[in-house]
Amino acid sequence: QELIARILEDPARLQRATGLDLDQFEYVLEGFVKDSGSMDTRLFAEDNLSDPGNRCLLDRRAALLLTLMRKKTGTTQNILGLVFEIDQSTVSRYLKITDPILSGMLPTADRIAKLIRKARTPEQLEEIIPDNPIIVDGTEVPRQRPADKEERKKTYSGKKKNFTFNTTVITNKEGLILNMGRTFEGGTHDLTMIAEDPIDFGR
Repeated sequence: QELIARILEDPARLQRATGLDLDQFEYVLEGFVKDSGSMDTRLFAEDNLSDPGNRCLLDRRAALLLTLMRKKTGTTQNILGLVFEIDQSTVSRYLKITDPILSGMLPTADRIAKLIRKARTPEQLEEIIPDNPIIVDGTEVPRQRPADKEERKKTYSGKKKNFTFNTTVITNKEGLILNMGRTFEGGTHDLTMIAEDPIDFGR
């Protein structure tokens, strides 16, 4: 609880952990609480279990912090469990509740792409992506080492020196994901992905 408090009270730590400044975090928290109950009610408290273990440990603010850290850093559920002093199965329970709420609030690639397609004028597009260039790049994420030798050849990324998945991602300069292509093996060149899977840029 002390670690959680230190992150929430320190704007620099909050930014590193979640990608949000304090005002943005409070804005998301307000919408999150509106969809999930009162601020002080702990998640799962309504289950009225005689021995709830640590599943009711986190309040709404801490549960939101956990979820945003997961989205920002890709931290595993086991590591989040260590940080928040709950077990992995409890982390999973929290994410099942918090993920759908945040997906309806945050500017996901799908939501932004739909807005872009609806834009009919440069002015409308400027409202969605204000004063920003669009950046297209292959983005690699680590994956488990395949057991099959041929599969390892296809999935090994010389750039990352690791086994990865590779996806074409369109962002603005602030890092907001505007659209994404399908996922390829890590050894696939960025230009090959764009050639084989042209992304719908909308208008």
